[in-house]
Amino acid sequence: ASPADSTIVPGRALAVASAAPAHAPKKSSSQAARATGDMQLLEKQAFSLVNLYFIGGLFINLFCLFLANHKSDMGFWYSWTSHLVDQGYEDFPGNYPPIYLHWLYLSGNFMQVTGIPIDSGIMLKFFNQLPIIISHLALNALVFKLLLHYRATDSQLHIVMLLTVFNPALLFDGPVWGQVDIFPTIFVMTAFYLIAINKAVYLALPLFTVALLTKFQMICFAPVFAIIF
Repeated sequence: ASPADSTIVPGRALAVASAAPAHAPKKSSSQAARATGDMQLLEKQAFSLVNLYFIGGLFINLFCLFLANHKSDMGFWYSWTSHLVDQGYEDFPGNYPPIYLHWLYLSGNFMQVTGIPIDSGIMLKFFNQLPIIISHLALNALVFKLLLHYRATDSQLHIVMLLTVFNPALLFDGPVWGQVDIFPTIFVMTAFYLIAINKAVYLALPLFTVALLTKFQMICFAPVFAIIF
C-alpha cells in the first residue's frame, strides 16, 4: 500500500471499523497493538480537527463583533443592562424570560465593578454576545461528534463543519447584529443529541425547559417534544 493509503482519517477509520464482522477471529498481540495504535492516531487526528475548527470558530465570532450591529437590538441590551444595574429587576421593562436577563444583570454589574462603561459599544456587545459565542462553539463540537458517530467521510465532515463554523446566518444573527437565538437553541440541540445518541430521554425535557426560559420562541419545538414524550 502507498503512504496515502495508510493515512487514517476519522470518517474512513470509523467506516472500516463498522464493516468488521461481529465475530472476527481473535487477533494476535501484534495485530492488537497495531489496532490500538491506529485508534490512538485516529483520536489524535480527531482532536486536532476539533482544535482547528474551535480556533476558526472563535476567531470568526470575535472578528464579527467589530462589524456594524443592529442598532435597535443593541439599544435594547444597553437600556436593559443599565436598568438591571441601576434598579435591579424592579419595574423591568423587558419582555424576555429570566435566564438571559440574569446574564445581563451579572455582566452589567461586572462591567460596573471593573470600571468598564456600559455605554461602551464594543465591550457591551462582547459581554452581550459571550454566551452566544460559547453556544456557537458548543454547536460546532456537537456537530463534530454527530459526524463521527454517523461515520461521515472526509469530505462530508469538512463540508458540514465549514458550513457550521462559518454559517453566515449564525454569524449575522449573533456577533454581527447582536441577537441571541443560538443561545437557547443549543439547549434544544443538546436535548435532541441526548435522545438520539445516548437515549437519555429523561434529560431532554429539563433542557427544553431551560431553552424556553431563555427565549420563548423555542416553543416552536414543543410539538417535537410532545411526540417524543
